[in-house]
Amino acid sequence: MRFEVAVCGAHMAGLPLSPQLTERGGRFMRAARTSPRYRLVAFDEMKPPRPGLVDAADGVNNLYDATPSFSAQRVTVDADLNEEVGTLKRRAQIALGVGRGRLVGSSRSVLDASSPIKRVRLQNGDLLTVHINRVQVQACRPSFAAILGDGSVVTWGGAAFGGDHSAVQDQLKNVQQIQASDAAFAAILGDGSVVTWGSAAFGGDSSDVQDQLKNVQQIQASSQAFAAILGDGSVVTWGSAAYGGDSRAVQDQLKNVQQIQASSKAFAAILADGSVVTWGADAYGGDSSTVRCQLKNVQQIQASDSAFAAVLGDGSVVTWVLPLVVTVALCTIFCNLSRRQAST
Repeated sequence: MRFEVAVCGAHMAGLPLSPQLTERGGRFMRAARTSPRYRLVAFDEMKPPRPGLVDAADGVNNLYDATPSFSAQRVTVDADLNEEVGTLKRRAQIALGVGRGRLVGSSRSVLDASSPIKRVRLQNGDLLTVHINRVQVQACRPSFAAILGDGSVVTWGGAAFGGDHSAVQDQLKNVQQIQASDAAFAAILGDGSVVTWGSAAFGGDSSDVQDQLKNVQQIQASSQAFAAILGDGSVVTWGSAAYGGDSRAVQDQLKNVQQIQASSKAFAAILADGSVVTWGADAYGGDSSTVRCQLKNVQQIQASDSAFAAVLGDGSVVTWVLPLVVTVALCTIFCNLSRRQAST
């Protein structure tokens, strides 16, 4: 069978592909099937860098089509139905002169490299796209994990602390995002599932909640725990309970969650109504009861090692940390002053 393969992605402008860009790009490339003069180019919210490029997508500034004076990055590749998709992808990458990438079908779905071509139902003459993404690197204290252009993962560093992913290597396909605690990693796959590895004490073992980790949209990490926002706005946590890995005390409140931020031992979630829910170690911002009445219309939260700061809709800021820390500090000052006065 014969396939036409085009290429788009970060290598064209040093940009990662956003979901919006990928979706628009898929539509654009399908339209281009009847007009070989088109190609896809990514720009970072700027005008085309040379004459002849015009806007090709309504409402999207970083998709353009090229005039016939620019040759399209498009090749024709032959493959047998019994060969694997990965073989087809490698031939396409060599012909296009690009590195690792994801092979995407005309339906905009990523094709499994280990599947036979006949199983993914490709048709003779189909237009496929190789999506090239910038390498993304995440780090915990002793190790690193990198997402390559084809969605696979490479790790190095302390083997027991996330530097060795061999136990889950076969699962790490089409990885979209990686988050890190101090000694473990959690990866979101293209289907919304999650794969974890590293030290179990630091959240590297998610087996207790694995059946709940579906349609995951975002993951945040404290030093030894993870929190995942699902598509329905609920939250799943795992890892050390003392570091926010147990959210059962506030589970009923964690609905319509929009964003999560983490200190080293606690989490803070912004809900759709602008309120905030916190859990984890009280001394690290897990207890926001003293400012709860002020946490309304919250737009954004940031965290230090042991405290949180929330930006409200009117531009004001609310901060919180366990008052005991301040009390102990003041007590120490007064005690020292008393000793000095007594000695004089």
